[in-house]
Amino acid sequence: MSVGWGAGSGHISQTKIRRLDDAGQVVWQRRMGYWSYGYFMQPLLDGSYAVVSTDPTRYGRINQNLFRYDYKVYRITASGTVLDSAWLGTAGAWESPFQVKATTDGGLLICGFESPFPASNPRRGTLIKLDSTFQEQWKYTIYAPTGDAESGAEIQDAWETAAGRFIIQGGGDTIPTMLREILPPSQPGQPATMGWGWGFPLATLPVARGPRYYVYESPQTAYGFGGYYADFNDPVDDMDFYQCRLTGLPAPAVLDYCRHPPSRPVATMSALVGDSIRFSVNGALQTAGPRYAEIS
Repeated sequence: MSVGWGAGSGHISQTKIRRLDDAGQVVWQRRMGYWSYGYFMQPLLDGSYAVVSTDPTRYGRINQNLFRYDYKVYRITASGTVLDSAWLGTAGAWESPFQVKATTDGGLLICGFESPFPASNPRRGTLIKLDSTFQEQWKYTIYAPTGDAESGAEIQDAWETAAGRFIIQGGGDTIPTMLREILPPSQPGQPATMGWGWGFPLATLPVARGPRYYVYESPQTAYGFGGYYADFNDPVDDMDFYQCRLTGLPAPAVLDYCRHPPSRPVATMSALVGDSIRFSVNGALQTAGPRYAEIS
């Protein structure tokens, strides 16, 4: 499947999802939202798919030309049926994702930023952890000392570790590239906290920029790739490439799609008496996450 956006009637953008066959032909297509932009589609452990979009219709316009784009997350089946959806984000902020990943508990991670209104506020990097029903469990925020709606802090990537913690990679126009370990709260309602932090080694540079990628070579060793400005006074022609090798990292968690393949509970119906029916679902607790029963 593919996710993106397109213009509908009156040039209104909508999140567009397409299912393609092996020959590249469209099997089905769905449009969702109003002024909506679809960014990511992520398979989940229960066999459904999470679609992460941004949509301004939750709070409406700030003024004639400025919208507040909040996250809207959909759960869909392989046949395009929408199972549920949820609004996320901060009121009066412009939000956008950089990366979306499933977690071992059937939930979801969204890495991105939020730019609170007014536009003079620095952009903030955000990591939002959702449970298997798309309810926000906790949120971790990086605040930039300076910046505006277009600059400040960002969280570009994250991954879950086998220890149940999370590693984030972020930075921004006013914050150097870094890694941080994020500890989930021990009690509901408490904030997530930082365990350890690692900064880009060339501390004399104004800031590391460009795409940042971390690739695991072994469970505890990763390579980082990216770019930085060798001469900050000439940011167009003086961007250099960097590579770093990190050791001692916690091993990443692996989503076990194969050991626990997506499955549907078995449903049976039986008539107890003439005017009643009993509906039971068997095996619902033996599967990877929350199930959705369909009667057909």
